[in-house]
Amino acid sequence: GRLTQARHALARSVDLLACTGNAYHAADTWRLQGLLARAGGDASAAQNHFEAAMALAQRQGTRSLELRAATSLASLWVDAGRHAEAKALLAPLHSSFDEGLETEDLMRSAALLSVVAARSG
Repeated sequence: GRLTQARHALARSVDLLACTGNAYHAADTWRLQGLLARAGGDASAAQNHFEAAMALAQRQGTRSLELRAATSLASLWVDAGRHAEAKALLAPLHSSFDEGLETEDLMRSAALLSVVAARSG
């Protein structure tokens, strides 16, 4: 609930990423910025951040971070009634994992896919 403080912390994170060149968690930083934008009511900015996070994770080959960003974007779309788009985005990525199925990220994406199935049923 402390959006201003969270924005400042993420801004510092972005500065550190730029200074150190360590970009491993940059995709998740974009995703977190999207979550803050969403919490602040700016769905358009949230979508832009989630898409940037996914694109960066794809370039880096970090599938788990890509899944996190895709789950965040799909959740945004589900709340906007865009069930088919959410499923088309998330289902192939989720099903591409064949191990670690009990991880929080995979369980979260599975739960969201269940919500999509129930709402579009």
